[in-house]
Amino acid sequence: MASALATQLAQGASLNSGLLLERTRRKPTESYLFTGQDANQHDLESLQALGLNAFIQLRQLNSSLSPFEDAFFSDASKHVDRTLLPGDEGRDLDGKVRAFLPMLGKNLMEIPTGRVLEWMVRRFRVHEFNVEDVLALFLPYHESPHFAKMVTILHIPPSSTWSFLNAHKSAAQSVQRQALVSEMLRSVDVTRFVASLLPSAAKAGHAHRTLVSFHTGVLLDFISRSKAMDANNSAILLPSIIESMKAVSGKSENVALSKDIILSGYLLLAAFSQKCHLTAQAVSAILSSMASGANKVAPQQFITAVLSVVNPQDILSSLPALVIKRMLAFKDLPQLLEQTFEWTGSEKLLQPLTSGLVMSTQEETSDALKSLLMSSKTPLDVLRHAIEQLLKDSLKDTPSAHTRDLLLVIYQRHQELLDQIAQGFIKEDETKQDALEELLFGLSMKPSGKTKDIDAVVASMDASVTIRVGAVADLYKRLSKPSKLGPSEAESIGAALLARIRDPQRSVVEALYAKPGMLAPLALDDLQTYTAVLLDALPKCEKVVLRLHLDFLLRHVGARSSPEASRELFEMVLFPCLLFSRDRQTGHIASELLADVSNSSTSGLTRYELLDGYVETLESVREGSKVPSAKMNIAVASRMAGAVLMSDNRENHVSFLLERTSGLDPHARALAHLVLRALFGQMPSEEQVAVGRRILDTVSVKSLQSLEDLGDDVISGLSDDALGKIVSSKPMRPSTLAWLQVSFLSSLATIVRPPGSLTMIQQVRHPMPIFPFAKSDSPGSHYVRLLRAVYALMNAAQLPSALMTHTLRSLFSSLGKDTLAFLAGTWLLNDQTEPLHGRLRHTSLAHAYAFLAAHEYTDHTVDFQTIVPALLVALQDNDALVRQAAAHCVAALDKVCQASQVSAVYAFDTVYGEASKELQYLDWEDVQRYVGWLCAERLHFVNDALAVRVYHRNALSQSDSKKIKKKLAYQQRVLCFILSHALACGIPSTKISLICLVQGVSSPLKARTLLTTLLDLGAQDRFEALKPIFGGRTDEFAALIVDVIDGSSVADLKNPSGQLWEAYIGLVRFLCRDGAPQTPKDKLLQNMHSEIIDELSPERTFELARVLLSLASGEAEMTMLRSVLEKITQNVQLVIRLLTALQPAVADAAQRASKRAKIDAHQGQDASPSFTELSTLAEVLSNAPLLGSLELVTALLETLSKVIHTEVMTRSESLYIQQRLMAAVERSASKITVSITTSLRLDVLVDIIRLSDSPQTSNQALLLLSTLAKLSPDTVLHNVMPVFTFMGSNVFHRDDSYSFRVIQKTVDSIIPVMVSSLSDKRHEHLDLLLGARDLVRVFTDAANHIPRHRRTQFFIHFIDVLGSDTFLGLVCMLLIGKHTNRIVRQQGEDLRSTLNLALSLVQHYPAATQLHAMRDLLEEAQRLLAHAVGPQEEHRVVLDVTHDDEQNTQATALLRRRAQAIVVFAGHVADQTPTIFSDSTVPKNAVDQLLANLLGLVQSSEAQQDVKDVRAAGRVALMHYLRAMPAVQFVASIATILEVPKPSVQLEAVKLLADRITLVVDYARKAASANIIKIVQQLNGLLSSPVQDLTGPVLLAIRALSSSAVEGEENTFMGTVPLIIAELRDRQNTEEAVAALVPLSVKLGPRIIPFFHDLLREIVALLRESLEATSDATKDISNNALDVLRALFSNVPGFWGGSELTAIFLLYLDSRSSLHIGESLRTFVRSIAKKASSQVLFPAVFDVWPALENVEANHADQLEAYFELLRRVLHAATRPVALENTRPVFKLVLDGLDARRRLPDVSIPRVENTVIAAFVELVTKLNETVFRPLFRRLFDWAFGNDAAEERKIAFLNTYRVLLDFFKSLMTPYLSVVLPPLLSLLQQLAEAQEIDEELWAAALDMLSKSLVVDEGGANELVFWREDKLSQVIPALVLQTPLASTLSLEPFAHALDALVSTLSDDAQLKSFNLSLLMHTRDEEARVRLGALRAAAKLWDVHGDKLMGFSGETATFIAECAEDENDEVVRATRVLKEAVERASGERFDTL
Repeated sequence: MASALATQLAQGASLNSGLLLERTRRKPTESYLFTGQDANQHDLESLQALGLNAFIQLRQLNSSLSPFEDAFFSDASKHVDRTLLPGDEGRDLDGKVRAFLPMLGKNLMEIPTGRVLEWMVRRFRVHEFNVEDVLALFLPYHESPHFAKMVTILHIPPSSTWSFLNAHKSAAQSVQRQALVSEMLRSVDVTRFVASLLPSAAKAGHAHRTLVSFHTGVLLDFISRSKAMDANNSAILLPSIIESMKAVSGKSENVALSKDIILSGYLLLAAFSQKCHLTAQAVSAILSSMASGANKVAPQQFITAVLSVVNPQDILSSLPALVIKRMLAFKDLPQLLEQTFEWTGSEKLLQPLTSGLVMSTQEETSDALKSLLMSSKTPLDVLRHAIEQLLKDSLKDTPSAHTRDLLLVIYQRHQELLDQIAQGFIKEDETKQDALEELLFGLSMKPSGKTKDIDAVVASMDASVTIRVGAVADLYKRLSKPSKLGPSEAESIGAALLARIRDPQRSVVEALYAKPGMLAPLALDDLQTYTAVLLDALPKCEKVVLRLHLDFLLRHVGARSSPEASRELFEMVLFPCLLFSRDRQTGHIASELLADVSNSSTSGLTRYELLDGYVETLESVREGSKVPSAKMNIAVASRMAGAVLMSDNRENHVSFLLERTSGLDPHARALAHLVLRALFGQMPSEEQVAVGRRILDTVSVKSLQSLEDLGDDVISGLSDDALGKIVSSKPMRPSTLAWLQVSFLSSLATIVRPPGSLTMIQQVRHPMPIFPFAKSDSPGSHYVRLLRAVYALMNAAQLPSALMTHTLRSLFSSLGKDTLAFLAGTWLLNDQTEPLHGRLRHTSLAHAYAFLAAHEYTDHTVDFQTIVPALLVALQDNDALVRQAAAHCVAALDKVCQASQVSAVYAFDTVYGEASKELQYLDWEDVQRYVGWLCAERLHFVNDALAVRVYHRNALSQSDSKKIKKKLAYQQRVLCFILSHALACGIPSTKISLICLVQGVSSPLKARTLLTTLLDLGAQDRFEALKPIFGGRTDEFAALIVDVIDGSSVADLKNPSGQLWEAYIGLVRFLCRDGAPQTPKDKLLQNMHSEIIDELSPERTFELARVLLSLASGEAEMTMLRSVLEKITQNVQLVIRLLTALQPAVADAAQRASKRAKIDAHQGQDASPSFTELSTLAEVLSNAPLLGSLELVTALLETLSKVIHTEVMTRSESLYIQQRLMAAVERSASKITVSITTSLRLDVLVDIIRLSDSPQTSNQALLLLSTLAKLSPDTVLHNVMPVFTFMGSNVFHRDDSYSFRVIQKTVDSIIPVMVSSLSDKRHEHLDLLLGARDLVRVFTDAANHIPRHRRTQFFIHFIDVLGSDTFLGLVCMLLIGKHTNRIVRQQGEDLRSTLNLALSLVQHYPAATQLHAMRDLLEEAQRLLAHAVGPQEEHRVVLDVTHDDEQNTQATALLRRRAQAIVVFAGHVADQTPTIFSDSTVPKNAVDQLLANLLGLVQSSEAQQDVKDVRAAGRVALMHYLRAMPAVQFVASIATILEVPKPSVQLEAVKLLADRITLVVDYARKAASANIIKIVQQLNGLLSSPVQDLTGPVLLAIRALSSSAVEGEENTFMGTVPLIIAELRDRQNTEEAVAALVPLSVKLGPRIIPFFHDLLREIVALLRESLEATSDATKDISNNALDVLRALFSNVPGFWGGSELTAIFLLYLDSRSSLHIGESLRTFVRSIAKKASSQVLFPAVFDVWPALENVEANHADQLEAYFELLRRVLHAATRPVALENTRPVFKLVLDGLDARRRLPDVSIPRVENTVIAAFVELVTKLNETVFRPLFRRLFDWAFGNDAAEERKIAFLNTYRVLLDFFKSLMTPYLSVVLPPLLSLLQQLAEAQEIDEELWAAALDMLSKSLVVDEGGANELVFWREDKLSQVIPALVLQTPLASTLSLEPFAHALDALVSTLSDDAQLKSFNLSLLMHTRDEEARVRLGALRAAAKLWDVHGDKLMGFSGETATFIAECAEDENDEVVRATRVLKEAVERASGERFDTL
């Protein structure tokens, strides 16, 4: 609501009133963050705070911003106006802004940066004064909305470089890069500005990634869009790019940013180079700049950038040194350069680089150049350039050190190019020829430091033919001077000459053989090397060179060779050359040279014995016409074969020829075959077989597959002429070798058969490639194997059919009737895993079928039963084709068997050689029947390889039905027939196959037939002999043999006189051991387990068991035999017999004593050897599934007893056997399902527990005892106490999981038996506890022996087994009784540690069980206490005294302590288990019973002082229980306890209530309301009749209860208030009483009205008493008292009258000096001034003033507080009330202003300011009608007659504040104030003594009036020209005073005056008047005038600039003043005038 004064002013404002408002003339506020309307809502204070907070956030990100905080964000910065700053300060500020803005670039997009910029825009107007700095900051973000925001407020003149942004400004859009680049293309200034951003920021350290991206992107677009780079653009861009890189080339904190800047520069330089042609110097400078930052980027990036820069430019002569240095520093420079080879223009980098590297002197250049020159990818131009540079450097007088090495590399890799370039140099300048040739020749030698001989050796291997020829000559020259050569040098020369033999160049070879006399000795000395190089050279050389080699060989080397050397030369070199062929003419050349040399040579190579007759044979063949080469080869081979036959060294020659047949040289191989072919026909048959064997070794199927078909005429194809023709025409073709080998095979098939019978089926012992040959003396065996090999080869190779037919026909003709046996051996001897052998088996069976089919048509029938087993083997073949062929043979044989009679048996007793005599033959009828059966089933055999075995097993097995004797005999005959062939045949695979046929047949005949073999297998040496024969199938064969002993052999095994049992035991002993063959072992054990062991007689079984036990001593053997032994254990009687037999003997006690007395060395020798067997048996029994037998358990326990008491065993043996036997007992006992009535020997187990020191053994004994407890509980009960006693002492201390589980299991088994027994005998609870006490005490006494971490778990388990509901309390009693003395003494952690175990046990169980246990405990405590009080009476207690013998002397005291300990424990249970009472399962009466027991303990025996400790412990426990109870129950319990008339109990209950009632939740608090009311009534009763030490806690309880009071409890609490007031009045328990009143005064509300006045009076009195106190208690009282006052004021504000408020205000004024209450009371008074009624407040305030009217000077704080209170009352008062109280308030204001006369100077300003503030608050409530007389009265009060100067000062300050607050509204009142004011100024100017405060107040008021006077259209309301003309003289007149007093108020007044003046005449007058004081006689006046003028010109230079001329006159005068200060002030004025006018005074 507007005031009356404001309404009047609005009515008189007419239509121009809007012009008076400041906001109508204000332009829209320019803001970066806000819009125009929003910006107006934020003043400078809020913006400064916003900017400062944002700056602090940015400073955390960038600490370098800190120096700018004072300049831009301090409080002083709020008053900075850049338009008013002097020049220096403005320039300084501008520099700071220019330095500050770039630092914001990195975080420009962040929110704090925007706030900082908003402050910079609003306060420092950077958008107006620092346009380019702002653009430099925002341009990198030119596409962001932030740039668009800023550009809209930038002040960009139309003529500015940035005028193009005005379009974006008006549209509020960001600038796209394309538009910016377009402007850069148009304006060089924009380009220069943009290009300079990154260099400037990088130098200052303010660069960031966005700026780098902007710089790179914009300049790249600029370069790409520029057609060419002119001089201007180049001058701008290049320095910018290079300076950016240089700025970050050094060390930098931000490595990543430095790398980005360097890469940006590389990218821009590369783009720039594409657009501009640069000079070589410019390119070098650019590259050097790039190299300065190369260490910041990757080498690949630097090299790529350099290449991109130099590629568009002219090629450089050399790269700059810095670039080369950087590149040499790269570790992988060669690889990097190699990557550039494929790039276009790479030579522009590589060529200058090579030039620089060649000229460089660094060591690294050599390696770099070497890698460059050695690369295979180096471009040819680069190589050529490098070679040219190196050659130029080498021709210098002082070439580089690495030039020769590099040229050597080039020479080795690019010799032709080097020669070419060198020739080009020679053509250009012939004077360089000698130097270049010398250089090149030197490169061909090794480096210096070696001998010249070695140089020549190296030169001999040069690539240049000329050099090699010269080197050979030089070597011969040096070799001719042996005296000058050392041994090593001569050796190297000889090696070099011999190496030249392989030289392909004729000139070199001719030079080599030019001196044969020197070379031949070298060749003979190193004949091996000579032959090697010659063999290498001959196949490759030309005919001329070949003739040279052979001529030197035959004439010079061969002529001088020894016989051995001649043989080596012939075999290695000459022999291949003797073959005549079309491809090589070696035969012709060799024959000619041999003919020529042989005439002149009498020894040596030409006279070698195989060459004997060679020349003559050729001469005889050549007679006549031209002789073909084929004929000459045959003639030479025939002649050489004759020489071999005639030679004494025939065997060596044959070996040589055989070796050559498999050699690699085709010519030597062909000639050797021809010679051997000629030789073979002339040998005897035995030698033919031997040679044939060796020839076959060289023949392979692969070589025969290349054979060509010669047609049907095989004989002509294998003739000498045909073979000779093939050899001479095509010696190197594979088919040539194949025909030569086939000719041999054909010859082998026709070898004459040796005399005697031949064994066709026999074992091959020495494998060879296809078919092997045994080393036997029998010629027949060699013959058979040779023919078999021929047969195999002929069938394996794909030979022409005619040739194969011819050869096989010849072979079968040689064999005759033995062909079938031969074929059978063929298919039997071939491996089934080889495909080639499968085809051969099929072929041999096909030939056998043809043989058998042919016999069908003969007159005499032959019995082929000897071949049937071989066919049976074939029918088991894996190949179906083989089985099919065998089936065909069976069919053919069946046809043969159709005859009624036979004439003979085929191969009778000869088919297997000597072993055939053991064969058993079938009658012809059996043969017919057997073969017919095979023929009938043959199709099944073909389909399945295993079918023949299945059919034999079915056909030969006996069925359960009655059999005809004849059929049984037939089956037995066939079975024996097959087994006899298996025994006789020498082929292992055949043996195995035949035995497999009958494997499934169960018959005793098998074991009887193979008895000898079984006996052999039982011996290890004989078994080892089988391995070479059977190889990898030895185990399979042995398993088949072992398998014959099965169930059918049991009768033979039982036979006492038979040998089979001996063989069986032997097999068992041999195979049942570790390392024995696994397969036969498994078969033996399998049959033993499944078929034999159950059928043996008891004696045989016992014997076998003893053998097995003796064998199973090892771990491996036990694992193997376990299943068999476990099966033996199923026979209980057998096990008992074994235990009896193996038990150790135990003597009686007397004998043991005597033995112990005789300890000697022979004592251990009497130990029974059966201990090992007993140990094994025990182990088997411990793991076997034993039968449940009482007899067996008894026997085991008896054996265990003897083991325990025996003395002949070691401890380890005894323990092991004990453990195993106990395991066996447990296994057997666990199978017994009925109870045992007889007594068991459990004393054995007790002895083990007592005596054993092995944890494992004792644990096992306990487990066994647990098992036996179920079978014989009575027996266990008799031994239970010893068991647990020994267990407690021996077992509990073990800290391992297994022992713990053993104990648990023992408890699980035995304890239930004990509890059941006790329950049957004792029915009452106490009797049951007493009966179980001794048993439980065993465990509780052993508690300390149990590991701590297992203790709780054990007892929990123990209690669970006992029954937690019944025995938990007993266990806890005994545990507590054990530690009674400690419990009653300890406190705190020690006590909790002692009770930890019992507490853990109780806490483990549910609440009902816990309460039950607590009841038992408390009942026991009552019994103990009753027994202690009345020991003469009989009381049964659980914790009896008789058990503790050491404490019997003080039994009564002990009982009391135990009772106390139990009560302490009960209390701890409640304290540690608070949830015990919150469980819903707990019965309601259980808690009551528990409390009853506790109260009984607390209240009992009060007359007895001895039990006071028990009662005290009971009280503590009771408190614990009350704390733990649920809230409702807790409250009810407290109410119950308070009824007990015991102050001590009541005290504890009240304390507990006060502590815990505040923790009760709301719903529980409401539920307990009835009990709360009851408790409050009880507490009121306690207050009404106070008890010492109880009142304070009661008051605290009331406070706690009232804090949570609920509806319905108010009336009860009202009765408490007067009681508390009474306590306050008596000043007793004051602190508690006041604290209780705080919640009561809040909760009771208006109900407290009856006690309001009394309560307020006591509270105020209490507060006044606490003003001077400083204690903490007093502070608490004061705070609580104030809370009570606040509550009263809040609840009943209407009852606060004037007297009450007056008392509060007086208290408030008096509390100003109080530290602890002053501020709190001030807040409360403010609340009163704001909320209380004004009708009450004003009288109260007025009533307070008389007490302050005569206040002393040192109580200024009271005055300040009073008028502050008055201001707040006025502020809260309504306008009518304020008008109503205007006069008294105004009187108070005048009195307050007049109080400055009584106050010290220090206190005057703050008191006066408070008074003036209160007056201003009053004026705002008044209208003009009321205010005008008040103002007049105030003026009269100040300027009336005899008014003191203090009043004038007070008035002037008051009016200045009014002007400042009401602005121009107070201007009209100047008409009243101005005349006296001017008069006052005149008086002050003339006065001798000046009141400075009055003078300053007058000037301040005048300045403020000038400033606030505002009107419309630049017109003033009051200060018009006439008024100003009055003020100017008076104000200028103050200049001398200002020089003396203070210049600041005078300067402000002058500033305001000049701002107001608008008339030039007045300005001029004012200026002259002021400057006239510069001529004053006093220097201080002149100085003051000059300083005032300088400030005016700095601020208002634009107004005064027209008066610069007249001002200059005064400046000139003052410049010559004698006072230095005046002169300096004159210079300041001069500079200010110059800045304003723009002219310098020097020109005036």
